[in-house]
Amino acid sequence: MKNPTSNMIPAGLIAASIAVAGLMAPVAAAQDVVTFDVSYSDSELATKAGNQAVLERIEKKAKRACGSAHQRLTLQNQIAQNKCVSIAVENAVKSISAPELVAQYKQNAAG
Repeated sequence: MKNPTSNMIPAGLIAASIAVAGLMAPVAAAQDVVTFDVSYSDSELATKAGNQAVLERIEKKAKRACGSAHQRLTLQNQIAQNKCVSIAVENAVKSISAPELVAQYKQNAAG
């Protein structure tokens, strides 16, 4: 088995604009680029279960990169955080360039 590959995933430009007041939880602001590392192996990308595991790691890292999910946010900041996560996950999946991962991502998104 190959050693896991660690890639720095550029999660993309965040299109949501956020007005963050002094004591509010930080959320990635407009035009911020969030990046995070996601480790995966070629063998993971060869199976449905492996692709799902990679997607779950991407989503977890995107949530951390886009701001704290453990603090209370205003509705506007919740919407912006969700958009940040969505864009970050989509861009990370695209940057890995694995057709099976893209298919699993689309399947999950379709519900």
